[in-house]
Amino acid sequence: MRVVSEKNIAKLLYLLFFIWPVLGLFYIYKYINTNSGRFFYVLFFALIGFTYHIGNTGYDTYAYYTWFQEQSALSFGDYFSEIIRRFSIQSLKPEIFQYSIEFWVSRVTDNASVYFCALSTILGIALVKNLGLLTNMYNENKTFYGLLFIVFLIVLVSPLRIASFRHYLAGLVFVYSAFQVIVNGDKKYIIGIFSTVLIHIGFSIGIILFLLYYLIGNRFPVYLILLGTSYFLSESLITLMIENSEFFSGDFKTKAAAYSYEGFIKETTKSQQQGLFLLRILVNWTRYFFFIFTTFWYFKIKDMDNGSKGLYYLSVIFFSFTILTQEIIAISNRFSVIYFLLCCVYFVRIFSLYSPKKNFVFTVSTIFILALNIVVIGRQTAEFINASILLPFLPVQLFVKSELLLLDILDFFRS
Repeated sequence: MRVVSEKNIAKLLYLLFFIWPVLGLFYIYKYINTNSGRFFYVLFFALIGFTYHIGNTGYDTYAYYTWFQEQSALSFGDYFSEIIRRFSIQSLKPEIFQYSIEFWVSRVTDNASVYFCALSTILGIALVKNLGLLTNMYNENKTFYGLLFIVFLIVLVSPLRIASFRHYLAGLVFVYSAFQVIVNGDKKYIIGIFSTVLIHIGFSIGIILFLLYYLIGNRFPVYLILLGTSYFLSESLITLMIENSEFFSGDFKTKAAAYSYEGFIKETTKSQQQGLFLLRILVNWTRYFFFIFTTFWYFKIKDMDNGSKGLYYLSVIFFSFTILTQEIIAISNRFSVIYFLLCCVYFVRIFSLYSPKKNFVFTVSTIFILALNIVVIGRQTAEFINASILLPFLPVQLFVKSELLLLDILDFFRS
């Protein structure tokens, strides 16, 4: 088979991307294991962001839009005062990353499309950094299973995730940094793990979970005790949070109170129950799929290396946390996705290192759960992606103002 040079791949992707971005996307996926493929995938994310549908007041993207508009009226003094306030004892909410993007982009333009383009570009860069880890391992030993879980990670971090920019960016930074620390022993990436609170305060939980992993080490029975305790305490967690709310302070106390507020719990549970059947079962089925089969291969592969074991142990801690918080759907679902990302990295690593024989039950289960995620996440993504992305010739998408979404096209063909 003739090997295509990196230079020729870049020329091909450049040509296809500007002639017809969607056609170019097919070849971007084909060459995602190359630097050129990953570069153009970031460009595709940027294009999605520029044409992104903000949605109504019920979406996080509308809140992002509102925050960005407010930033244009602030002075440099206001900006730095807010940065200082966020690090104060009264606030304890050092989420400065997105706030800074809002402010500095607003110095250049008040065009929200440019702002969302900036968000999506940064998210795309974080995604391809993680894909780089996976494809580098995959290139060493190309296996069917390894490819499946690279696709799985791409699906989990679809352009839809711009709507939850802070959480997914923090999650990608966390997973990348944890891999470097656990597998490569590069301790400087601990800074990356701790820096996630600058993106999303919720990752103070992720930091605690990582420190817990560091404390437990390779003592597998302790992880079993932790898992059992999580099941036992899951129903009483909300009561504990309410009774001990005075332990928190500042903006962190406000967030904790919001998530443990009885009305919020009822509303999120109600919305979960009223949602599509696939949406209701997606997270739970995916969660237990990953737990069952990460554990299966942990015992199946003899003499597993410490790096792979470490990824598995960290994933068990995240799984335990999602079980502990399962009555607080908003928290459990968010950290379930981080758990899924960790599992994808773990699977690509072990299948690249060990090439175990194919297992029929695992193969069928993986394809089924992956297909389910593609259908559900694809449907959700279509609700935010502007149909102009389908047009040929790249400059067109930058100037066409259309309210037609991919979901509208899907609905048209279904009717």
